Amino acid sequence: MPRFAGLRLSDNLPDETTIFNFRHAGNRIFRFPPCRKLLTITNDEDTTVTVTVDRTYPGTLHPLHTLLLAGAVPLFLGALLSDLAYSSSYQIQWANFASWLIAGALFFTGLALLFAIARWLRTRSHYRNAFIYPLLLLVTWVLGFINALIHAKDAYAIMPTSLTLSIIVAVLICVTAWIGLTSYRAGGAK
Repeated sequence: MPRFAGLRLSDNLPDETTIFNFRHAGNRIFRFPPCRKLLTITNDEDTTVTVTVDRTYPGTLHPLHTLLLAGAVPLFLGALLSDLAYSSSYQIQWANFASWLIAGALFFTGLALLFAIARWLRTRSHYRNAFIYPLLLLVTWVLGFINALIHAKDAYAIMPTSLTLSIIVAVLICVTAWIGLTSYRAGGAK
């Protein structure tokens, strides 16, 4: 059995349980089990201490997830500005700019969506509204993809649909980024 500070852990712990920061005086035990569970610890004199430990989650998004989410915002906003410039000047190059910006934004949003789905699958039972962020990200990606298909049309055939979709997608990505970057909070041992 593993020993921590002169104590041995009883057999009721699975092998994948990780024990962090055990202090004999404070009896503090932190672990990351799949669910809430009673943890029993015995020392060499057969004194038993039982504590309840909840799973803790990091309070922030992974840095790569944050980078991908934040990177999609200026790309979708740039596509909106390019569509506004195209609607007022009729220069086809603005439509080409918007198409490339949307393609880059879809790449960033798609990868951020994969991170969001993975996080949702890990935390869905602990957060009541954890599905809102991945759902908004999915809706943003789908509308952005439709916008990319609209931008594939010839010249002025993209107007006014592309401008309307660009406005909707730009607002959606801003709301999604706001929710994604502010909604997760840390849990802790109780």
